[in-house]
Amino acid sequence: MEAYHKKSSAKRVPSEKPPFTLATLKKAIPAHCFHRSLLRSFSYLAYDLSVCYALFYVAKTYIPILPSPLNYVAWPIYWFIQGAFMTGIWVIGHECGHHAFSEYAGALSTIDLDFGWLNRVLHHVTNTHICHHLISTIPHYHALEATEAIKPILGDYYQIDSTPIHKMLYRAAKECIYAEPDHDSKDKGVYWYRAYKEKN
Repeated sequence: MEAYHKKSSAKRVPSEKPPFTLATLKKAIPAHCFHRSLLRSFSYLAYDLSVCYALFYVAKTYIPILPSPLNYVAWPIYWFIQGAFMTGIWVIGHECGHHAFSEYAGALSTIDLDFGWLNRVLHHVTNTHICHHLISTIPHYHALEATEAIKPILGDYYQIDSTPIHKMLYRAAKECIYAEPDHDSKDKGVYWYRAYKEKN
């Protein structure tokens, strides 16, 4: 399975009909991954809210008394960390709204993003993104196991990008500027983001 982690996101996923069905993927995932626990879900929410409160308290209490210019450096660090944990809260809310996802092709055109330690803070929404969009009823705390179960079946349809987040954001801002139809595809409605350098 390690080979699946080494794939580059530069390679496009196939646009042809996959050689597997959603039912095949669901059968590959252990049954317990589909079970939801209200207590476990609320424990993640309570943890995130506690961390956000603690971060706020520390920032409000201690950053203002730091000598200048340390306080100017501390605020952006706080904003980033607090933003990551608040995004984790958003992920939990986002998950509550998911009960089905029928856009099979759209789900297969997403990629997993490896943000290192932020994956855990974001409840693995980034590095289990494909699984989340294929079978969105799986709770985030089972998504890693479910992702590992479907990777061998997905084959070339599984893509992961391990580019560091700051480089990824820069690349997206600089290169991903428009989408155009894939004229080589037999299927209508397939679009790809094109980089500026590809345009010419």
